[in-house]
Amino acid sequence: MSVRCKESVNVNSGRKAYGLEVDFTEGNQPRERLFVDYDEIDSLLNGINYLVKITYDVTPLPGFEACYSTKSGLRVVAYSSKRQGGIQPFCNARPTRIGADFGPDTQFHGLIGQAKDTLDSIRAAK
Repeated sequence: MSVRCKESVNVNSGRKAYGLEVDFTEGNQPRERLFVDYDEIDSLLNGINYLVKITYDVTPLPGFEACYSTKSGLRVVAYSSKRQGGIQPFCNARPTRIGADFGPDTQFHGLIGQAKDTLDSIRAAK
């Protein structure tokens, strides 16, 4: 999985759009590339922070799947099929599912935060 800053320009209007490009690759599956709009980045980070802290108290049922999804289909998920063995984190983009730690101290979270900082500095300079 990789995260990059993205700036797109509408050639008709000259309007610029900013965001993140997240690439997923897992084994022999085809690469999936998703765009996360700049306006969704803070919400994505908040969703990740919530999911990292989730416990079995979220439901009386034996299993659960809690997720945050972006408009483009990036999903960050905390999953458990039973009340033992721990809660499993993963990210997915349509058919590609990647087991991944995504908490505040992980590489994925850090890359999103760094990319947002970069985009903030670019937007402030305009």
